[in-house]
Amino acid sequence: MPSLSLSKSLDPHEKQDTYTGGYAVKTSCTLPGRNKTEVCVGRGERISKLHSRKRCRFAKNCGKVMDLPPTQVVMPFRPLLKQITNYLNFPDPDYQFVDEPGSIACVVVRRNCGPIASVYIGGYTSSIEESCEVPARKAVYDLMKKYEIVFEDVTYLRKQMYDRCGQLFWFKKEELERIEKEESKVCMNEDLCLGAEDNHKKIVVDFVVILRAIFKIVEIRCTPIETIEHSPDEYTSWFTVMPHKEGIGFRCLFSDYCRTVAVAKQSLARKAVDYLSDVFNLVIVDANYKVTTARFDAILCTLERESYLSVKERVLGIKEDLEPSTVLIEQDCLTPLGQEFQVPVAIPPALICLPRSAF
Repeated sequence: MPSLSLSKSLDPHEKQDTYTGGYAVKTSCTLPGRNKTEVCVGRGERISKLHSRKRCRFAKNCGKVMDLPPTQVVMPFRPLLKQITNYLNFPDPDYQFVDEPGSIACVVVRRNCGPIASVYIGGYTSSIEESCEVPARKAVYDLMKKYEIVFEDVTYLRKQMYDRCGQLFWFKKEELERIEKEESKVCMNEDLCLGAEDNHKKIVVDFVVILRAIFKIVEIRCTPIETIEHSPDEYTSWFTVMPHKEGIGFRCLFSDYCRTVAVAKQSLARKAVDYLSDVFNLVIVDANYKVTTARFDAILCTLERESYLSVKERVLGIKEDLEPSTVLIEQDCLTPLGQEFQVPVAIPPALICLPRSAF
């Protein structure tokens, strides 16, 4: 491999906030009576005040609170690359400058201490942090494909949610079709190993890093993360968050019971990321994120429900709208038709009517 002339080496720990996000975020929304507006939120800036002004300004006219526009939170890719190299037992990635005035950096990934290496070069950027993120992202995508690595991140878990939701609707459709054919009821065993990652190497991302990236973008008040030891191998972490200044009270989030402190904090961070993503309508850009893939998974789940509703209307005569309702409705399990599936009911013997003269 031809040698490269690199002018300066970067210390991956030079900036303390490099691993915690804080990159420019671009959001767009359409307001009543306005054209489409785009708001760029830079590093260290906050968005909750902007959203509050939009809600207060237009909620008076329509009588309800508007939905927040989607906001992207870009997960830092440098810690992801470090996780991959550690998993593969590679040396730590080496960040260097190719063009320091233009903030063009590269990252060198070596398989071992030998001369063979892969070099990923970024482009012109406006900051040192961003110049290191561009090649790190290229390296992550390339190594994921080359070594069949699967990251368990926010997008991965969301895809699992869509897949499981669609599978459960498929079970309900199969249940109705068996009732329609008067066939015997079978157990619907759920396959929890969704996806084709069995033959891949799976790495779980650090959800605390994602949580810190969210706090860089969204203005949230919270208490410190606390951890308590119930027993030598049982820990719980928790903290409280106040997502809205005008809100009453707060939300306390808890981890599962975990065997170590680190696992407890990861469990808490995972729940917090999921909660805050829904509250602030956040789009987490991580290793598995693709706009088309996220929409495709949601469409597949919706199609499974639509198919189930079609069978439900045909078998039970119940027509249900495809759009979610504002009314909470509970639907229980169904009992198959057919005489052999009915629950036997004890019928009391008929009473004997005696003539009046007998008394």
